[in-house]
Amino acid sequence: MKVNVSFETTIEGDFNDTIYITTEDGREPYALHLNAMKPAPDIKYEPLVKFEAVTLDQEVKQKIKFKNEGSLAGRVALAEETKREKVRISIDEPNFELQPGEEKFVEFSLRASEAEPINSRISVKVEGQ
Repeated sequence: MKVNVSFETTIEGDFNDTIYITTEDGREPYALHLNAMKPAPDIKYEPLVKFEAVTLDQEVKQKIKFKNEGSLAGRVALAEETKREKVRISIDEPNFELQPGEEKFVEFSLRASEAEPINSRISVKVEGQ
């Protein structure tokens, strides 16, 4: 039998330990795994913005959901890493804060003036994670 207990700790850093419980009937001891995580934001999001087919010189938009599943607020900074002359990617709100349990949709826009395959990186930086 394996039992896992997860909780938050007020001490700095994560804590992991195991408690072994023995019984009088001589069975193998039960292991109780303790995992304490320091309070922190935990930002989840879809890692791929997929625009599919794009008509030249027309803006295409895509929304991506960000959610804080952690126990502290987290500041998020988004930035396009790959700049191109004929392709423009814009982010409607590149900097924002999410409280614990809060979710937000961020809109990404793409406009291309020349036909070419597009593979661009968007960096996601979370303060406190």
